[in-house]
Amino acid sequence: MIVLVTTFADSYISAFTLIPFLVGCVIMLVKKDRPSHDMLDEAWARNPDGGGIAWREKGVVRWKKGLPLDDMHRLCETTPLPYVAHFRVGSSGGVRPSLCHPFPISETVPLDLEGSTEGSVLFHNGDFREWRAYGLRAAEAFKVQIPADKWSDTRAIAWLCSMYGIQFMEWMDFKGITFSPQDIEVFWGTGWKKINEVWCSNDYFITEKYTPLIQQTGHYICVFGRCMNKINLDANGYCPEHTKIHTAPPSTPLLGTVSNPHVTIPADTGGDQPADPFQVVMLAEQKHQAGLLSKNQLKKIRKHYLGTTVNLVGSH
Repeated sequence: MIVLVTTFADSYISAFTLIPFLVGCVIMLVKKDRPSHDMLDEAWARNPDGGGIAWREKGVVRWKKGLPLDDMHRLCETTPLPYVAHFRVGSSGGVRPSLCHPFPISETVPLDLEGSTEGSVLFHNGDFREWRAYGLRAAEAFKVQIPADKWSDTRAIAWLCSMYGIQFMEWMDFKGITFSPQDIEVFWGTGWKKINEVWCSNDYFITEKYTPLIQQTGHYICVFGRCMNKINLDANGYCPEHTKIHTAPPSTPLLGTVSNPHVTIPADTGGDQPADPFQVVMLAEQKHQAGLLSKNQLKKIRKHYLGTTVNLVGSH
């Protein structure tokens, strides 16, 4: 099953000092058609600091990372479908094979270059600049030690998801994928692009490569991937076929609909629709701020669902 997770309303996110800087890296979700050799080359050209891939095998998720381009070519051509691939540009944490994606969502978030898990692994595209502050706050709230070794924002997000649940990705408006033996959850963030039947977390690695060539030669062609159409281009340089793809709404049949079968909101917090413990606490926070829930009631809900009475977005 694949689950597309859209974001909460902006007002839910405004309590956080989050500065998204969504450049660098690209994630590819490969379900049916594999990325072409050229497409992998282009992804690597803009993101050359290591590749990673995760797939399902015998009831677990296996991963390899810190890979060179040749290995990415081989694995993307032979790995059983579905799989998720990632090309990294080393921003947070620098250029280290161990900081390539994915990261297992666990209490220790190990940096192994290959392994397997019965749980989920995380791929992320973006920049989480306050990961240290969030990590320290979570360590204090849950009374856990910070795991050893090198860190990046994505390793921190995987660690935070191990404590708060994977819906931490949705609540923070992140873009990424969690991949487990049963589910693939796609967190929409600022949007995904479908390129040659492969869902990509962005398309800048292709369009930026060809736009300068068009400007230099004066030969105007569609800027979508390797499309060579020169007829009826729109103001953004897309042909009629790719204008529709470029402007497609985020909800698509391929990625499915929003759902979460694991947790249910109890009646005293607003209904019985599927939700995440993080969402339960967030709704309780809103009720408290509106004067509909006492401080003690809010503490009880935090303690019950997150194991802590600490307010994660400030103090009351």
